[in-house]
Amino acid sequence: MLTFHSPGQSLPTWPKATHGDREDLKPFVTIADTLARVPKRLPDHMKQYTPRPGSIPPNADEPLRQCITGTGGEGDIHPWEDRSFNMAELALLAGFPPRHRFPALSKTVLRKMIGNAVPAEAFVPFVAESVKALKETDLQLLSDLDQERKVPGGCKDNAMRID
Repeated sequence: MLTFHSPGQSLPTWPKATHGDREDLKPFVTIADTLARVPKRLPDHMKQYTPRPGSIPPNADEPLRQCITGTGGEGDIHPWEDRSFNMAELALLAGFPPRHRFPALSKTVLRKMIGNAVPAEAFVPFVAESVKALKETDLQLLSDLDQERKVPGGCKDNAMRID
């Protein structure tokens, strides 16, 4: 994820961890946990997958270790079958909620759409931290301007207005 900032703008902090190995955090979500959330009734386009005979499957009792990419990624191997994840499984592993609906497109287009997306549930914490950093910088700038106005020879009240 890329963020851009102007000179003088403070960078946002990373959102606080919610999952991990510490006692105060929720446990990591495993592949099996995620696959258990796949809706039972899927539209045909979300059932699409690619055969992967002879692939070494991941351990379903661990989190997915690879990124979901526009091609599915190196980790696009189902743990119990000789195939890739289907489109619904891939979307859940990428962070989409089970209720998310995708258009009826080919698996190539759907993989690219899923792999290039940042689901809202994953993006919201980053946006919240960015907004917080912007507000903090604005407050600091306003405080600095207020101090300049109080110092003899500083900025005159009408010389610079921020509305």
